[in-house]
Amino acid sequence: FFTGFTLACELAWKGGENREEAQRLANLERLSLLRVIDANPGIRRLAGNPLLASLLALIKRQGVTLPERRVELYKLYMETMLRSWNRARSLDKQPIGPEIDFSPTQRLLAKLALHLRQTNPQGGLIHEEAMNDYLLNYFRDDDFSRMEAEGKAKGFLDSVHKYSNLLIEKGHRQYGFIHLTFEEYLAGFGLALERDEELQKLFPDYLQQPELWQETLLLSLGVMAVINNDRDKANAVLDGLLKSAKPDAVLFAGAALNDVGAGVVGNRMVRQIQQGLLALGQDENQTLSVRRRAGLLLGDSGWLPDDLDLLIHIPKGPFLCGEGKTPAAIQQDYWIGKYPVTNAQYQRFIDAGGYQNRTFWTEQGWQQRTEKVWQQPGYWQDSGWANPLSPVVGVCAYEAQAYCSWLQTLVLAHPDRFGLTEAVPESYCVRLPSNDEWERAARGVGGREYPWGKDFKAGCVNCADSWEIDAKDRGTTAVGLFVQGASPDGLLDCSGNVWEWAFSANENYYNRGGSWNYQTGNVRCAIRDRNHTDTRNVNFGFRLVLGSPW
Repeated sequence: FFTGFTLACELAWKGGENREEAQRLANLERLSLLRVIDANPGIRRLAGNPLLASLLALIKRQGVTLPERRVELYKLYMETMLRSWNRARSLDKQPIGPEIDFSPTQRLLAKLALHLRQTNPQGGLIHEEAMNDYLLNYFRDDDFSRMEAEGKAKGFLDSVHKYSNLLIEKGHRQYGFIHLTFEEYLAGFGLALERDEELQKLFPDYLQQPELWQETLLLSLGVMAVINNDRDKANAVLDGLLKSAKPDAVLFAGAALNDVGAGVVGNRMVRQIQQGLLALGQDENQTLSVRRRAGLLLGDSGWLPDDLDLLIHIPKGPFLCGEGKTPAAIQQDYWIGKYPVTNAQYQRFIDAGGYQNRTFWTEQGWQQRTEKVWQQPGYWQDSGWANPLSPVVGVCAYEAQAYCSWLQTLVLAHPDRFGLTEAVPESYCVRLPSNDEWERAARGVGGREYPWGKDFKAGCVNCADSWEIDAKDRGTTAVGLFVQGASPDGLLDCSGNVWEWAFSANENYYNRGGSWNYQTGNVRCAIRDRNHTDTRNVNFGFRLVLGSPW
């Protein structure tokens, strides 16, 4: 999109005289735009819309610094549409028509947009006669005479419709905003003008129709806290929602936190929202879709468990192994991760140059990394799999081994960080678990069928049979949500979520534990699956061990 758009702008600016130079400048502008978009999640979400992308390019072309928060960018969009849309579009900075007074015009548009949302939320249209009546009443409330109000209404329609193109005719005498996203923002602005006590009623009511009101409500909180600089008003709304403890209210609070940012709502509110999300995600009585959403929002908020890096001690000794619960034995003590390795943890490996440092890789692994030009896990750029609190996926056995090799120095240098209160033999190293080590840690010494016991329990695991039939957002879940599914030694997520790589010197590579889209039989502790060492997909992650070398 930006390739064609920036070239068209340069050709128009240069008058088409030098196409080669125009292409060079257009490419520089395109790369500059993409850098801004990639560095800013708020802008990235909006740039997928062609209209907003066009405005973004025009605003940046005028030398305006783009804000980080989404609601601030909407405000900038509105200023552009109201004050200089025609001027920016003409590219020569010559206004078409008179300038529009921003503040009172936006306030009126906000009231009108909220009226539209409340009266015709699905259609987004208002008949000309109804709009005239609304405008007349609006101006009469400001103590204008009827004649003056009629003049104000006509002037408003002419200036906004003719010069700014915000309100357009979408059918015979039917008007609406040029795009739904502007209606949502302005309606949110209008909602932010309501009294506090009214907002306590409106927000819970509107949350019952999230497909119609979610964006408007999020933007409204952003207007309160960011645009109007009224944190107390926004936090009062969030406080009321959290006290209700309703899943939709808690999830909305989490979405709002991630939309406006922790610095806007303050530390106290951040903690309240994170606690609410954690409780919701760990509630086995909720649907898996709700629990997953809570975990994703929690991860996006920056929360990580204090014991994320904890290694749990497993003593040597006998245990029952395999489908037949055959007697086996662990020959030496070892430590194993409480959780599968998360995206947040794996990010440290990437940041430390893990994909560029050959010393962390086996010979075969480095060859594969070089030939296939791996720079990060598969799906790393896909937000559905890359949440900081979710287990890393799209990593093959070679990548998992490289991560373990890199972590070795950190574990030895900072044992307290990993919960190592006992002396660790000097010969021990960080590596993938063997099949026996993984199974002993997952099922205990007595040969449990599942980490939590004999019978399958949907609330204890993320697997295919735990999802509601009509679930549309299946995938990995944040680690640590299924506390009811803990192993006898306190490991979490051994069953389901992701298959975990396991290996030892005299064995092949296996995957253990099943994953989010495998059925009940595949998430039992005894089940193992074999795969190629370079396999990378959304089912495969890993957990690490500190133990004797193979």
